[in-house]
Amino acid sequence: MFKKLQNFFSEKVSTPSKLLQGDFLIADKDLHTITEDLIEVVKKDPDTVELALALGNLFRAQGDLERAIRVRYTLLARPNLPKKLQTRAWLELGKDFQKSGFFDRATDAFENAVKVSGMLPEIMLEMASLSAKNKDYENAANFYEKLNFPSLAAHYLIRSAQLVAIPSKTEKYIKQALNVYPNSVEAWLEKVIFYFEQKKEKKVIEIFDKALKSIPEHLIFAFLEGFYGYAFYRDCYSFTGEAVVENPFFQIPVEIFSCIQENYPENDVLILYAAIGFHVFKDVEKSENLITELLNRNEHFFPAHLFFLRFFQKDLLENNHLVYFLENVAAIYRFECSQCGFKTNRLFFHCPCCSAWHSIHYRVEYLSG
Repeated sequence: MFKKLQNFFSEKVSTPSKLLQGDFLIADKDLHTITEDLIEVVKKDPDTVELALALGNLFRAQGDLERAIRVRYTLLARPNLPKKLQTRAWLELGKDFQKSGFFDRATDAFENAVKVSGMLPEIMLEMASLSAKNKDYENAANFYEKLNFPSLAAHYLIRSAQLVAIPSKTEKYIKQALNVYPNSVEAWLEKVIFYFEQKKEKKVIEIFDKALKSIPEHLIFAFLEGFYGYAFYRDCYSFTGEAVVENPFFQIPVEIFSCIQENYPENDVLILYAAIGFHVFKDVEKSENLITELLNRNEHFFPAHLFFLRFFQKDLLENNHLVYFLENVAAIYRFECSQCGFKTNRLFFHCPCCSAWHSIHYRVEYLSG
C-alpha cells in the first residue's frame, strides 16, 4: 500500500488536462488508518520524503491543515533537499494555505516554487485557481490561456467584463474572450445582453444569429436560457398567473426563433426553447404548432408536456388537484451536471458540486431520478 501511495504522489503530471482531475481521493473509512500507518513509517524512517509528502496530503484531505503545513515546513528545512522535491513541497504548502483561506501565504508559497523550478504547468494551474478565488479574474484568464484552456480563459474574461462599469471596457473584455475562444457560450451570452441593454435591436439579432452558429449544439440551450431569463420574465413552468413578459426593451423578431427551428429541427430541447420564444413574442399559433409537432415526435418529452398544458390547455387547469400535481412536477430540477449528477434549476457553467466545467445538460426525462 505504501509503495502504491509513493508511486501516486511521485507521479509526474505532464499535461494540464491531468491536473484538472483534482487531488487523489481515498475513501473516508480508510483515511484515518492510512494516515496513522504513514505517521509510523515516517517516524521510523525520516528520510522517506515521498511518504512525508503523501502524509501531508492525507492530513489536508482530513482537514487537519495545521499538521499538513507543519509537514511541509519540516521538509523544506532539510538541507540539500533536491529541487524537484523543494518544488513539490512549496506547491503542496500553497495548496494547504489556499484551502485554509490564507491566500497571501498561498501566493508566496507558489512564488517560491516558481523561484526553484520556474513556472511549471502545475504551479500555473494552482495560481490560476487562486487568482479566480481572489476575484482577480483577468490574471486567472491569463494563466488559463497560457495553459491552453481557452474556454476557461474566456470564462474569466467575461467575469472581468461583469465587474467593470465602463461600457468600452466591458466590450473590450467580451471581444477578447471571443478571440480566445470563439465558441464560448458565456461570451456570446454577455455580448447579446450588452447590446440588449443598449436597445440596439439590429445588433442583438445579428449577434443572436452568430451565437447559434458558434456555440456547440449541446450548450445552445444554456445560451437561450441565459438570454431568455435576462430579456424577459417568463413563467413557463408555473401553472398559476398570466404574465409571461414584463417590459422587454424591444420586440424581438420571431425570425430569431425560426432560425433555431431551421438549424436544429431534431433537437427537442432547442425546439422547446423556440416554442417558448414564439409564445413570449406573441406568435402563439406558431408556438402551439411547434410544441404539438414536438410531442407527436417525442411523446415522452416531459418538459414539452408541461409547457403545452400551461399555455394551451388552460381549461384543464380549473381542476385544483391537477394544478397541485403539475406545480410539484414543474418544480423538479431541469438541469444536471453530466459528471457528478448535481441537479438544479439555475444555469451554471462551473459545477458548484464537482467543479466540472461546462458539464450542464438539460434533463429530458424528469422522472428518471
